[in-house]
Amino acid sequence: MTARRPLNRNRATGAEAAEHAVDPHRRACVLGALGAGVAAAALRPTTAWGQGVGPAPHGASLPVLPAASGGAAAAGSGLSGGLPPLPSNGQAPPLQPQPRPSGIQSLELSRSDEGLLLAFVLAFELPRSVEDALLKGLPLHFTAQAQLMRERWYWTDRRVATAVRGWRLTYQPLTRRFRVGQGGLAQNLDDLESALAACARASAWRIAEPAQLEDGARHYVEFSYRLDTSLLPRPMQIGIGGQPDWNLGFERTLRVD
Repeated sequence: MTARRPLNRNRATGAEAAEHAVDPHRRACVLGALGAGVAAAALRPTTAWGQGVGPAPHGASLPVLPAASGGAAAAGSGLSGGLPPLPSNGQAPPLQPQPRPSGIQSLELSRSDEGLLLAFVLAFELPRSVEDALLKGLPLHFTAQAQLMRERWYWTDRRVATAVRGWRLTYQPLTRRFRVGQGGLAQNLDDLESALAACARASAWRIAEPAQLEDGARHYVEFSYRLDTSLLPRPMQIGIGGQPDWNLGFERTLRVD
């Protein structure tokens, strides 16, 4: 009969205790207790006592974790703070076009054999009240003016030349098109944005003759553009007096090189 190895209680593990248990019922009880201990150790939360490695001491109270902030809760739920959900079709909504900034987009002077030339491009939108008046049949007039000035140290500056250019904008209800007239020319356009763009630009506009630019003198140009209410019918001028929507205009001064 083979002698049974004595059980070292200082180093014996649960598996060795089960091995030395001759009684099958006793062996099953040992293995069951061993499995319950492993499961309890796995489920027991770790704390700062073991630096996140071991379980908390028996009988010690566990710290309560703080609640997640709104941003973290939103991130955990699949939403990033405050962003709207996607539509039901799963596609992002189209981007809305941003309006262009109003004002003088470009303003340039150039010299040639023909004289002093001016080119400009403006961008603006009509106020609601002005647009309503246009759609009801009121013609709008826009006027650009450029004055060539000569500096004088001993007196006020002298005006050398003045150039004026005008546009007339009307709406045709029957064709639902806009008509822009400038001088003896006219063109029909489909939308108001294109019509305003045609009224707010000029290229190679001669504002002074070559002889009007004196050698050795210092010159500058005062440019202005406005919605000319002085060309509206007289009753209309009285009715819009003091309304800021009709005070549409831009000004700038350029040095002549």
